[in-house]
Amino acid sequence: MNSYDFSRINDKEFEDLVIDLLQAENPDCPIERFMAGRDGGIDGRFYHISDTVIIQCKQYVKSSYSSLLNSLKHEAPKVKVLNPNRYILAICQELTNKRKEEIIKIIGKEYLKSDDIITAADITHKISLNKSIERKYYKLWLNSTSVLFNLLHNDIIGKSLNFIEQIKENADKYVETQDLARAKKILEASGVIIITGDPGVGKTTLAEQICLTYILDGYQLILIEDDVSEGERVISPDSKQFFLYDDFLGRNYLDAIRNKEDSKIVRFINRIRRCENKKLVLTSRTTILNQGKATSEIFHINNTEKHEYEVELKKLDIIDKAKVLYSHLWLSELPIKYLDCIWEDKRYKKIVSHANYNPRLISFLTDYNKILHLPAESYWEHITNSLDNPSEIWHHMFTKQLPYNVYNLTYLVSLNNGMINEETLEESYENFLDITNYDRTQRSYIPFIECVRLSVKSTLQRKIDKSGTITYDVLNPSVSDYLTNKINENQKIIPSYFSALTSIRSLHNLRNLSSKHLSERVVIQTVKCILQNISKKNSTQYIIELIQTIISNPKVDNESKINVAKLLGSNHLPFSEKNSIYDNDMTIILVWMLNNNCLWIDKDDILNYLANSVANGVDVFNLDELTVLAQMAILLHDQNISIMLKNQLIEFWGETIQDFIKDSNDFNSYYNPDESDNLYDEVKIYVKELLSESKLHFIDAEIESILDNFDPIDIIENNIQTSSGWDYDNDDRPSGSNDYDAVDDIFHRE
Repeated sequence: MNSYDFSRINDKEFEDLVIDLLQAENPDCPIERFMAGRDGGIDGRFYHISDTVIIQCKQYVKSSYSSLLNSLKHEAPKVKVLNPNRYILAICQELTNKRKEEIIKIIGKEYLKSDDIITAADITHKISLNKSIERKYYKLWLNSTSVLFNLLHNDIIGKSLNFIEQIKENADKYVETQDLARAKKILEASGVIIITGDPGVGKTTLAEQICLTYILDGYQLILIEDDVSEGERVISPDSKQFFLYDDFLGRNYLDAIRNKEDSKIVRFINRIRRCENKKLVLTSRTTILNQGKATSEIFHINNTEKHEYEVELKKLDIIDKAKVLYSHLWLSELPIKYLDCIWEDKRYKKIVSHANYNPRLISFLTDYNKILHLPAESYWEHITNSLDNPSEIWHHMFTKQLPYNVYNLTYLVSLNNGMINEETLEESYENFLDITNYDRTQRSYIPFIECVRLSVKSTLQRKIDKSGTITYDVLNPSVSDYLTNKINENQKIIPSYFSALTSIRSLHNLRNLSSKHLSERVVIQTVKCILQNISKKNSTQYIIELIQTIISNPKVDNESKINVAKLLGSNHLPFSEKNSIYDNDMTIILVWMLNNNCLWIDKDDILNYLANSVANGVDVFNLDELTVLAQMAILLHDQNISIMLKNQLIEFWGETIQDFIKDSNDFNSYYNPDESDNLYDEVKIYVKELLSESKLHFIDAEIESILDNFDPIDIIENNIQTSSGWDYDNDDRPSGSNDYDAVDDIFHRE
């Protein structure tokens, strides 16, 4: 790994790198660091027994040699005043002997020797000899694909590799804050961490950096996108594996609860905890996690809450905030006259101390493409207005800059609530124009390809995977935040958007928005609009998910639910000529139809569906599937299948009750062996209640036969064992520093 890109680090990081390298070479001589601008130009100093040595760092990787010489001429008088025994000059450029002689002449040969001029080649060599420093400054080499592939686990493919590419894109602006060390401490102690925080505080960025550190330690990356079962399927007992589930409740926490995702996640967390060679990082917005807790009792369990680590900007050290701002400014394409607005009167202090400081907002404000419409003299006013009203950062673009068609395309992607492939997006775009009777002969009409071109990098991001599949998503979550906040102003057009979309994700989002943002009238209008524009091209999977979404929505009237459910026909049933895979959602819909006595599918077809579902044996089904199949069997009065499912439920519980109770954590308050009888009785009630959901009748003898496989003492011992070692302090943050001199040091200009 002997090729480094020094342009990927800023000048302050370059200084740290040089001093770290020199400290490694001189471990017995501590380097004293001085603030630039207040110390006569010294970046660092270390002492020998009687010799004073000054270190000066000049990155100048993007500057000309003449600019370097001019800077050194400015430094020379300071060196003379300090009169060191030895002067070390680190320069991130390659120098010929002639140029070294010119530099020595400027500084003075009594201070500077040729061997003490450290060039880019010298720094490269020093880094290659020190693997810990090489790893610490990973920005230098992370962009090298060949190097990265050598570091990564061989099993990293597909979406995980794309995620690594995302980390690479974000790494340049990343600043290591105190959050990283604290989060890793929790992760090392328990194997699991849930990173929470408000939008834009850096949850995903923190997760990315944790991920990178473990990948470098040889962990295989497993990226979970939609369901925690993706992780369950690939667990390898002997492999070091790192699981990352970003936004694990999604923007659709109600959908996660409906699919029993909450209990699945808790069981997965507990499984990872028991594996020394596994790590799990989950992220969620604080508000969504709190909503999940309010909806699902399982999120209140003690051990899960102890995994939480909240990223809070109000507790972030002001020095960290300054480093983040400086890094964004260093890497921005902002012209100097815009940058001067921030340095003028040390306005950067007002930014880093503002109550609404937010890394995502900083990224937006320092993106030159976002402020091209502003003259330099208006830039500072734009910054202050955006800090005072951060929810409006997209307002000018959406109301003044975006063509109408680009606005609609962005809204479609946002309401899809996640990545959408190009083919589906184009179809949705054309659907929307048709549904709204848009006249394509208008001068304002923009064809899809041109609309995409205008959207990418302004409101949307475009990605191409290794197979060539093109997908789109909002540029960052704040785009969707803005559009969601404005949804009340767009309720008339919302039904047309959802009717134009044909993805499962959009239906998930419809459910979520229905619960929090859409009125009952708009929800019903949306249902009617979807029904009016439903296409034969819509897949069976879409039809099933649509019905599921509508029949479970309390804002939809019963007549509309029935009208939507009528989309389901016998030809959609699995095990027909076109379908051969069991579908639990289909079973839930059929049970709803049977309960509501609204059958337009022949009952014999449903009986045939039930029979085919269990034809290959009932031992392949999980608890939820067994439960809903049992409900169907009872409603259809199929005694044989009811008995078969009842026996399987008894067998299922007999085999899994110990692990199920251990993983549920509903019984983790038992620590005394004398309470084993009470625990046994409580578990008996618990199992009986769960079994009752199947509508099957279980006698006490059958329940007790299940409990023959239950050991309450084992649960109590496990509670005692897992309760210890969990008292790491999550509130050990410093109160924050108001050392504005240190902020000035970061923003010091030569």
